[in-house]
Amino acid sequence: MGLTSFQAEAGIVDEAIDFVKGLIGKFSGETSKSDELKMPVIPKVVSNAKDVSGYKDDSDSDHDFYKKLSESQRKELSVGFVNELYQVVLGREPLYQEFQGKVSVLLQGGSREGVYRSLVLSDKYAGFEQTNTEPSEDVVTFTIQFLGEYLDASLEKEKLENFNFYTIKRFLIERCLETMDAFPSSQSIHSWFAFVSFGLESNKSVKWSQKHRKLGSKESYYAWGRGIPADILKSEVILKLHKVFNELQLR
Repeated sequence: MGLTSFQAEAGIVDEAIDFVKGLIGKFSGETSKSDELKMPVIPKVVSNAKDVSGYKDDSDSDHDFYKKLSESQRKELSVGFVNELYQVVLGREPLYQEFQGKVSVLLQGGSREGVYRSLVLSDKYAGFEQTNTEPSEDVVTFTIQFLGEYLDASLEKEKLENFNFYTIKRFLIERCLETMDAFPSSQSIHSWFAFVSFGLESNKSVKWSQKHRKLGSKESYYAWGRGIPADILKSEVILKLHKVFNELQLR
């Protein structure tokens, strides 16, 4: 179940590469040197923010890749997401009933963010956080750098070293989701996503296999994000950060 769904999702999302190339050309033609892609101002985060009303889909409808997908293709994306999410968060494939339940939630209009929260707020993940799993030096270094560069936040190394590895992952990703909710426009979200994604691609701890996770430039990630719903952008941040954390912890 896992491998097939991963291949199906990769095939669908990789179709977006030609779409991205077209958007990059459009984006490049619309901007001048003084207008180059810049890191947006990080907004003030409201604790446990869930409101996404600030997100406005101002992408060009003629270049909206996701809206062009069929119902069966969207189902394949949901299947791939659920399988990958269980792997990176809980370290295993979902059981049949878990798999069917989560995919059903997504197909009925539920959010990927909500499915993710159901895992990290579960008794199973709480059990991970109660173990004596100290973060590696690489995890601590990465977390401090990420907080400063992408979230305009800081945490002393000595304090961070006292946290459980699984708690650090949940905390940082929660802060990312809250930050994305707090941005005033889709353009800000897409810019932030572009900088974060290119930064994670440049992190050599993970060998990214999917083409949409190794686009090679901030402009490419910005263009790709313009055709993708905010919830899927959030899920990309969730999955990629968990992957990086997991690899850094194993070093």
